[in-house]
Amino acid sequence: GDEPFSQNSAWDGCPLAWGNSVWDRIGCPDSDGDGWSDPGNAAEGEGIASPLGDADAFINDPTQWHDSDGDQFGDNKSGNMGDECPGEAGTSMKAIEWNETSQTYDDKTWYGCADNDGDGYANAGEAFPNDPTQWSDSDGDGFDRNNAESSCGDNPNGNNPDLFPMDSAQCGDRDGDGYGDNPSGENGDWFPDDPTQWWDGDGDGFGDNPDGNNYDICPMMYGTTNTDEARGCPDSDQDGTPDPQDAFPDDPFQDADTDGDGFGDSQLTVDGDDCPDWPGTSTEGNVYGCTDSDGDGWADSIDIFPEDETQWIDSDGDGYGDNYTYTNITGETLSDETYRWVCDVDPGLIQSRVQNGDAFPDEPTQWSDVDGDGFGDNYKDNSTIRLECWPGELVENARNTDAFPLRFTQNKDADRDGYGDNSTGLAFQPDLCKSVQGFSYEDKFGCLDSDSDGWSDTADACPYDPDIHLIGQRCVVTEPESEGSQAEEDESSSVMLYIMGGAIALMLALIFVALVAKQMGARKRLSEIRQLQAQEMAFNNEEEERRQKWIDHYLATGEIEKAKELGYVEKAEWQVHMEQQEAENNALPEFGDLLG
Repeated sequence: GDEPFSQNSAWDGCPLAWGNSVWDRIGCPDSDGDGWSDPGNAAEGEGIASPLGDADAFINDPTQWHDSDGDQFGDNKSGNMGDECPGEAGTSMKAIEWNETSQTYDDKTWYGCADNDGDGYANAGEAFPNDPTQWSDSDGDGFDRNNAESSCGDNPNGNNPDLFPMDSAQCGDRDGDGYGDNPSGENGDWFPDDPTQWWDGDGDGFGDNPDGNNYDICPMMYGTTNTDEARGCPDSDQDGTPDPQDAFPDDPFQDADTDGDGFGDSQLTVDGDDCPDWPGTSTEGNVYGCTDSDGDGWADSIDIFPEDETQWIDSDGDGYGDNYTYTNITGETLSDETYRWVCDVDPGLIQSRVQNGDAFPDEPTQWSDVDGDGFGDNYKDNSTIRLECWPGELVENARNTDAFPLRFTQNKDADRDGYGDNSTGLAFQPDLCKSVQGFSYEDKFGCLDSDSDGWSDTADACPYDPDIHLIGQRCVVTEPESEGSQAEEDESSSVMLYIMGGAIALMLALIFVALVAKQMGARKRLSEIRQLQAQEMAFNNEEEERRQKWIDHYLATGEIEKAKELGYVEKAEWQVHMEQQEAENNALPEFGDLLG
């Protein structure tokens, strides 16, 4: 009814207008039919809209009616564009929400909350609440978050966008090469202002990209060299030549090896290459890197035996090398094929050597010592008893001779009876009468044996009877033979002696011929070696003369650079001045010439 103070019925809030509102006022117009009256004339106090009154703030939206904070978003969160912050006026339309499934930030509708920068995103949850161009930061690397111009936001069209939105270590890329400006992070750019380089694996300041600027020739080795040929490479020995160009990267005294033989060209070191233009393997005698045909370490130029790897020096010039080696063998292991001197009695007592080289490197008359007793096998004459197949050669004025070249316990025979002077220990057949030439051998060796029965006269009961020597028997011959019988015997013996003498002379002649042939062979070999050395020296001199002629030619034609290629070195100014001064002095006439 129209009576406002009636106690029996609801009074009509708009008695002059038809309406069906029921919540704030009864019976007033309700355009959207939500039960809340349309606001009336505020000046006349008719139905003031929320938030100042209770009338419907949204007359055409049946899902909204109140707006407590007056931000034009209804308080009913379940209605259209419901206000998520009904107690705080705001203009937000969206908010940022983390999606656990996709691990990214998603947008969601979020009305009526504070939005400082007016970008439509509520301050709550926004990474950059004061920058209207940015709102999310997926990798969390943003900064200047509260500034109007932030950095590293996800919006590629906003202020200072994050070009790597899913990489928290990277944000910007100044040179646009796809690698972030932070060098220490993943996908970092060690050269942020060079689009052709981004990675430096060894950290030496030169990029690894071979197609980029100033690329590192040695990308896996730290180096400070800054040349086109060896940029970024080390110089391990600090000799000024980078390792890739240094033939000896760990030797500060060598850097080049022209012939590639492993010996440096520099002569300033002990092991410098003495033949830098020709590969070689020599290492001995302070000659390195030269040809060594036999591989013994000695250069052919100083190797007396260039084709024998076991020998190289012959100090005494006898044709046998100083490097003496041998193998001991005994009589039981000897044979005609392996050892030619087994003609002595009882070869089982022989100690022998198979030799190589000179047993006496400082004695030119000796080189062999088959029994190893320190006395040479060569002999100087035929005055001593020798078996013709013994080792050794007849050498004029031979010294340190061995009278028993196959018996290491004997070497001297003063009385020349074939028995050695050494009587100590187990010496072979020691001469017990060293000052007397004797041939006894039954009771003792080397003593007088007048009847030649093997028993020495001092032990022979019948010293002149060759058939009896025991005491108690009668001597048939009791005195030496008479001169007459001796003369006959001597006469008959003379014939035999002539025959034997002829045979011995023939034998000596053959031995002498063999010795001379061997010595001539050794001398011929030495002559050939010296001839080769002389030829090599002459060749080198000829090459040097030819080189100097070409240098003179180039200097005469003004081609200085070509002359330098052949080794010409320009003289210093002071040298030129001194030579000119000397020439001027020589041109002055002598005092005597003036007088003449």
